[in-house]
Amino acid sequence: MTPKEPKETGIEYFSPDALHQEFTTGTTVRRIRFVAEWDHERASLMHFQDPVQCAAMLTDITESECRTETLPDDVLLLEIPVNEQDEPDILERAHKWVQATKPRSDEQSQVITLHGAQIVWCHGVVALIAKEDRIASLQASIIHFAFYDIAIKKIENQVRECWPQFDCDMPLAFEFNEKAVPRREELSQRFQKVMSMKASLSRIAPHLNRAPIYPVTLASQMGERLRERGRLSDRIEASAEQIEVLERLYEMCGQRASEFMLSRNETTLEWIIITLLAMDTILLIVDAMLSLGN
Repeated sequence: MTPKEPKETGIEYFSPDALHQEFTTGTTVRRIRFVAEWDHERASLMHFQDPVQCAAMLTDITESECRTETLPDDVLLLEIPVNEQDEPDILERAHKWVQATKPRSDEQSQVITLHGAQIVWCHGVVALIAKEDRIASLQASIIHFAFYDIAIKKIENQVRECWPQFDCDMPLAFEFNEKAVPRREELSQRFQKVMSMKASLSRIAPHLNRAPIYPVTLASQMGERLRERGRLSDRIEASAEQIEVLERLYEMCGQRASEFMLSRNETTLEWIIITLLAMDTILLIVDAMLSLGN
């Protein structure tokens, strides 16, 4: 896949000197990458078990690294440390950075403001504006949200890919015939894919429906706000409803296929028995005729 290319709007989006000049001293761009295999001696920021085991790795990046090494599931995080004397239009400039860096031009970015901290985000790109001593805790909330946002988006894409096949497979849920026998393996794989998506959703849901952390912190509130704006729970519910329809279809296809194969095997066995009885009868007749001849 082609790496994400920032649009040219007059700002050098990943040069440290340009970022300090455009925003504030200490502004950095980091890459959040979720990896299934990692060097355990190397520090990882956060670990996840569901729906897959992985670790979140956080690295500072340069312009050349971003343009050549960005993967589809990477998240670019712009961290802007501020104080009360910083320019009032810094949010607007952060918004422009997100708009220029985001992977999809048709996706609208969201803005969240909470107790002096501000976040501008869309899928794959986040700008964080906060006091320096708050950035680390807010960073953890962003990583937690980004992981489940990406996981749900993968499932949504998989569900979307299933619908074109749904119309082709639907007649087989009503009637299975000899011409459809070669498709049994294909239907089995689709059923397994649907069950895998369902299992992933069921493993994600508990992490998004946890009781609020007490005492309340800025990071916990920001995490809740991100999940709310990202509609993670609603998206899980919508995907679960679609998966239920797909599951029902492939369960029926499997049932019809099993019934057909059982019926075909029974018919084959009956014909074998009939053939054997016929041959036995013929042999008896031949033997009787030979006996009469003698």
